[in-house]
Amino acid sequence: MDDSLKLRWSFGTRLAFRFTFCYFTVYALCSGIYTVWETIPWAGSHIESWLSWPFLQAAQWICLHIFHLHGIGTAIGDSDSGDTILNWIAIAVMFTATMIASLLWTALDRRAEAYPLLLGSFRLLLRLTLAVAMLAYGLDKVFLSQMPPPSLAILNEPLGQTSPHMLLWTTFGLRPGFQATMGMIEVIAGLLVLYRRTALLGALITIFITCNIVLYDYFFDVGVKIYAAHLLLMALLLVAPDLDSLLSYFWRHQPKPPRGAWIPLFTRRSSRTGILILEWAVLLIALGYRSYGEAKDRLSEADQMKNMKSFIGQWHVESTQLNGEPKPLLVSAQDVTVSDLYIEPFGALNLRLSDGRLVDGDVHFDEARHSVDLDMHVADHPIAYVLDRSDESHLILTPKAGDEGTEATLMLVRVPLPRHYPLVDAGPHLVIERMVLR
Repeated sequence: MDDSLKLRWSFGTRLAFRFTFCYFTVYALCSGIYTVWETIPWAGSHIESWLSWPFLQAAQWICLHIFHLHGIGTAIGDSDSGDTILNWIAIAVMFTATMIASLLWTALDRRAEAYPLLLGSFRLLLRLTLAVAMLAYGLDKVFLSQMPPPSLAILNEPLGQTSPHMLLWTTFGLRPGFQATMGMIEVIAGLLVLYRRTALLGALITIFITCNIVLYDYFFDVGVKIYAAHLLLMALLLVAPDLDSLLSYFWRHQPKPPRGAWIPLFTRRSSRTGILILEWAVLLIALGYRSYGEAKDRLSEADQMKNMKSFIGQWHVESTQLNGEPKPLLVSAQDVTVSDLYIEPFGALNLRLSDGRLVDGDVHFDEARHSVDLDMHVADHPIAYVLDRSDESHLILTPKAGDEGTEATLMLVRVPLPRHYPLVDAGPHLVIERMVLR
């Protein structure tokens, strides 16, 4: 370790480091969408759940017993948003717990003058966490799975009725090349930040990327504000020791070497080799496992599309009956019904609710067995239906064994849709004679 890091730190520096170390170590290991545990196939998600459980349970207790809050935002795992009231309170619990831990550390460890080894280990954890996040997000975009093409539901929605989040997602999904390019930049940032010699450049690129993500999330109301902000803070922490060197180079035009924080963590060859092996293992597993999952999903979608081509479009729920009596297709725990189903060209299912909202569902066709599995949020499991199609415009879905006594038979009517959409058909042009609004 470089001698400059063994000098006595000021009391304020030591106190700030203790809290920063405690808080971001706990967050990196116990929270977030992508953590280093993601590199452990099959078991990683379970480890994440176990470690985050105490904070989520404490947050849920506070929601219910102190603030007297109820609803989907207070339930663990029931929402696809990362910015529910439960998540914000969990962050407050984590902040308070790590603040107490850092104060206890300060009271019990008064003799320490600096923490060079802990600093190096902490920076390694930050690099691994950022690398996993950037590689995961980047590959999602490279494989065009994060922002799908504009859906039929959105293309036939008045623009003024679209949510800011969906408008943003549709804009990025409209041009696959743009999304894939953004993904490649994120992958490059993840590769660079993973290794010590290139980590400073990788952290700077990551700051640029995450700044944009934070702005998008806050101004377009995307539900990953907490996580995106923490990624930005982690990247800033990596760059912080070199701010003076960067200022000297870019402002004063005077070259200045990076601080000792980039010096190898250990001097022993075996230890340095171990860290290198760890970095390569994270890279290979993050890239390989993620790419395998993405490729598997794309093949599954392609296979699914073979079975559902003739069903693509908008289907209006004309009637729903159980034992000859009307039975509304009620969404669970909500006083709304499903009015329309959109079978999307890319294999997804969108649902129009009676209050005008648009939500996603899940669909799986088995044309050989003339059946379809639909998850429309009307039961605690996907419902299997037998397909009966008298003509191209009418579809009858009868619940199969197990659900026939509780779920309604659905009579669906196809809604005519335009064959072409200017938004999708109009490509980029090098020569534009006149700007048009439509």
